Amino acid sequence: MGNTFSNNYSAAYDACQADPSTCTSLIESNTLLAGTLPTEFGRLTALTYLDVSENYGNGVTEGGSTGSIGVTGTLPTEFGLLTALTYFSVGRNEISGTLPTELGLMTNLEVFMVADNILSGTLPTELRSMTALETFEVGENPLLTGCLDLGNACAGAPSVSPTVSPTAPTVSPTVSPTAPTASPTNEPTNEPTMSPTNEPTNEPTMSPTGAPTGEPTASPTGAPTGEPTASPTSSPTAPTVSPTGEPIASPTVFDPSLDVDGRNGIMLAAMSGDQTDMATALADAAQFINHMDNTRFGYNALMLAAQYDHQDVVRMLLDADADTGLLTSTDGVENNWSNVMVAAWYGDEEIMKMFLTASTEHLDTVCDYYHMTPLHAAVSRGHSRTTSVLTSFGANVNALDSENMTPLHYAAKSGHFKCAKTLLTAGADKQLIDNAGNTACDYAAEGVPASGAAEGNINHDIQALLGSCAVPP
Repeated sequence: MGNTFSNNYSAAYDACQADPSTCTSLIESNTLLAGTLPTEFGRLTALTYLDVSENYGNGVTEGGSTGSIGVTGTLPTEFGLLTALTYFSVGRNEISGTLPTELGLMTNLEVFMVADNILSGTLPTELRSMTALETFEVGENPLLTGCLDLGNACAGAPSVSPTVSPTAPTVSPTVSPTAPTASPTNEPTNEPTMSPTNEPTNEPTMSPTGAPTGEPTASPTGAPTGEPTASPTSSPTAPTVSPTGEPIASPTVFDPSLDVDGRNGIMLAAMSGDQTDMATALADAAQFINHMDNTRFGYNALMLAAQYDHQDVVRMLLDADADTGLLTSTDGVENNWSNVMVAAWYGDEEIMKMFLTASTEHLDTVCDYYHMTPLHAAVSRGHSRTTSVLTSFGANVNALDSENMTPLHYAAKSGHFKCAKTLLTAGADKQLIDNAGNTACDYAAEGVPASGAAEGNINHDIQALLGSCAVPP
């Protein structure tokens, strides 16, 4: 193929390419895909359901470990050939560039979701041809602008249900039982994912022992998915509070810069990394520097700048006395995230240094997601340099999460050799046992073949590094 995912496709995709005429549904959501979207998708003209969402921030790119950074590149114009589609979702990836005008040829679409990418430009007027639309999600693309005359179909606006003609479908497309039941813009899914102990969980798709579904699904599932940014359809979060429990008051001055996600100009500049825009926004007395957005993650400008890896903007915010002590206040697993936790999840070691130099207040503060500390989060994502920064500031290397797993358990289970070496150098206890009865050595040994052959095995070096974890008699 001309453009391929680095982690290869599933057997379902291969089967579709082998016989496109029989392929009506394809789900590649949260499957650790990476790389650009192939133009060969245009061959699958029988598809009615296509979901390639939730692959943001997957894999590991640091320290020589194998992995990926999610689905990138632009949307191929060949997607316009998929005129039978009723469901199209590529949300929560790293797709950039403009929306092709050819997408307007998909006139049977009932669901169109491209939210939470890095798309730019203006919404093509050709999308007005999608008269059967019931769900239109394009939010969380800071550089995408414009509106269509389809109800409230605007870039940055919540998902909408445009007014449709009487002949337009009034139900969502029928999908198989395995089809995702959530929005690719970080809404939780009810499909079981894996906890750190490999027990099924109904938490958002973000595994601390491997790549997320994102951040939580920011961030984390990039964090907060994940990795992570939030769905523009999410309801406002609970009032933000300080670590002492005192409400953080927003200014009483009306802020006209607030968008539909409750983000002011300072926050938007933190996301884009534009220093000129940041300087202008900081000079605006109506804009509150510590304002938290109303997405499911409840981030402030410092957290957003860390999520999007904008070091210069972080310096500007700190120089302007942004509060480093704030925690998110949400209804889900993204609750109790600090700026340090966000930096740990997304892995920019320079931003981590700036945060901890400013304050170590939240060096070991746990979040609601598996009760992870920032060190757990950095190790789970394979961020070896960020792990080194955290340990150099004195992070607790033997901190326990909700499964009594330490950061070393995470490193051993996920094959993060450099992280494991850093933790051991900092005094990590390899003999600690988690709720599953395993030491770090047990997890390292799980990846070693019975023959002891090391070739191609990411855990073999960690097993050699750890040696024996047996408790002396």
